[in-house]
Amino acid sequence: MTEAEILTEIINNCDPIAPAGARFYEDCTAARGGDAFARDLCKELAQSRVRIHQLFTGHIGGGKSSELKHLADRMNIKVPLGAQKRFFPVIVNVLEYVEENNGAVEFVLLAAVEELAKVLRRDFATETAPKPLPSFIEGIRGLLLTPIRLSEIKVTGAPIEATFTNLRSSPTAREIVLDAVRGNEARLRESINEYLKLARDTITAHPVPEGEHPYTDLVLILDGMDRIETVIGRARGGESHRALFIDGADDFISLDASVVYTAPLSLIRSEGNVLGTLYARDPFVLPMVKTEERAKRDEAGTITHPNYETGRETLTRLLQKRMPPGVALASVITDDALDFLLKYSGGHIRSLLRFMRDAALKTDDTLPIVLNAAQQAIRRNVGVLVGGLNGLDWDYLAELETSEEQLWNNEEERHRKMLEDGYVYEYVNGGEHTVFTSAAQWYAVNPIVRELNPFKSAVEQAKLKG
Repeated sequence: MTEAEILTEIINNCDPIAPAGARFYEDCTAARGGDAFARDLCKELAQSRVRIHQLFTGHIGGGKSSELKHLADRMNIKVPLGAQKRFFPVIVNVLEYVEENNGAVEFVLLAAVEELAKVLRRDFATETAPKPLPSFIEGIRGLLLTPIRLSEIKVTGAPIEATFTNLRSSPTAREIVLDAVRGNEARLRESINEYLKLARDTITAHPVPEGEHPYTDLVLILDGMDRIETVIGRARGGESHRALFIDGADDFISLDASVVYTAPLSLIRSEGNVLGTLYARDPFVLPMVKTEERAKRDEAGTITHPNYETGRETLTRLLQKRMPPGVALASVITDDALDFLLKYSGGHIRSLLRFMRDAALKTDDTLPIVLNAAQQAIRRNVGVLVGGLNGLDWDYLAELETSEEQLWNNEEERHRKMLEDGYVYEYVNGGEHTVFTSAAQWYAVNPIVRELNPFKSAVEQAKLKG
């Protein structure tokens, strides 16, 4: 391959949005200081006699979708090892159906059914596949098939088929659905569970090639729910993540299937105990990949952030997997440029991939990628970060930087917002000697923000006050 062709491959392989498939997936468990989510959940699914409803969270862009894709791949191993069983996973990208600023529990439930119906038609197109949806749900779909909304109907062949993607683009469609469901929530749940049973019977009875294990059950994976920021007040009596996951908990856990739901990190940290009680299990938090140790202070008060080599080595392997076959990462990027990207990613995987991609774009078809290209790759991110902060925010961040405990008050709304927006990153200690300290979270200011003059000034002021 020419150097230009290698750069083109890197630019495409480092897509920061696409979940990592088997080729690109890197197990970051050790560097995250956390538990092996996919392995442990698959083991529990195989042994549990009850439905599992698992909340799953982490920073936006921190690798959740890749971990969920890995979970789905592990569930669907053709010949499971040991006591593990084979499950049929259905990943539902909720944001394909639900507008993130106008979500509701009902929309999420209908999105899950619609995606499941699509998957069944695609993968189990047999005489025994459950073709019609339950009459109540079909009735809601029928309400969308009116002449004034024909432009919203997706044509997939004959006959014309309405899809719940309408809910994302049409306020009218959302109101129609809510009007139809209001007062009939129990009937909606019954209809959905009726369809889940039909789906389960179809999947478990479906013949598989000789040597493969049959499916024992289906599992729904609802991705993107952490991005639904507003809940329609008429449906749930309020607006917020709390209304979706707490007020809507009864609806979610009534589903007759094991389900994984992505939830906002800020909600888990502020309402974790309540959610653990409602869903009968603690939410799983996917920590950031730790690239640095907790801040250290010398006698003069100077703050440093020592490297965490395990994390940096893990991310280096992750980037190596994004290289074209047979191309070494060391031949593509200089050591100082790679060090720069690792440091300022803060262990945020989407940022690292975006920086690597942008650095490749800044290179004039020649290798290796040098430090200047790496520096240019983060310029736009600096402007975005600065634009979202106000005067008090710098003080909050300086207080975190200069504190001994490095904890973040997620009870305060502005603090939660800054956590969601990536000004503050959450890590897990890991490597400690007790179960309590090894699982304790701590927080650090985004390493890019730490380089900005308003932040440095706020830190000096905090030191004087302290």
